[in-house]
Amino acid sequence: MTRALFVGDGDRDAQTVPAIVQAILGRPVSFNTRPWKSIRAGGYERKVQFALRLVSDGDSNALVATVDADRARPRERLGKLRAGRSAHREKQPPIPCALGEARPHGEAWLLDDPIAVCDALDIPRESDIPTVRQAKDCKKALHELIQNSRAADKVELDVLAGIAEQLSPDRCQHAGETGFRDFVEDVRSELGDLP
Repeated sequence: MTRALFVGDGDRDAQTVPAIVQAILGRPVSFNTRPWKSIRAGGYERKVQFALRLVSDGDSNALVATVDADRARPRERLGKLRAGRSAHREKQPPIPCALGEARPHGEAWLLDDPIAVCDALDIPRESDIPTVRQAKDCKKALHELIQNSRAADKVELDVLAGIAEQLSPDRCQHAGETGFRDFVEDVRSELGDLP
């Protein structure tokens, strides 16, 4: 079984990205999670190199690292992650390492599959789900959808994980804009051949 170290921005990513990776690969993946802020190295390039050393020294056989673009230029942070992966591979044997940048943040990936949202919230599939272009704030849009559904009494992190479990890359309407397409390709390329 693939045993991946996941490094991301926080609890929401720790709950959702492992489920998204499993949906992309179509198989279970064992994950340990760690937030970026716990890696004491300067900049994303060095943080990725440090995380790859953790993988090689630990019981994981792959790294999955994601960042939110927030207000940075598109692909700016992803470029730093990729530079770190390349620098590590120049000196060490390659470790499978899938990288992603969510634009503007991970909730955009979830909101971009309206069927996953409807199914996880147990609402009709023909419900009006705003697209990532229509939603000014994807986090707020998802929160409001959850609060107005049967899932309102559940822990929001669990609901977001449920959306991630239902997510299908083929249904994501704006995957190129949100950075999800690049992430899907990297996951398949880097982790696809692992057991």
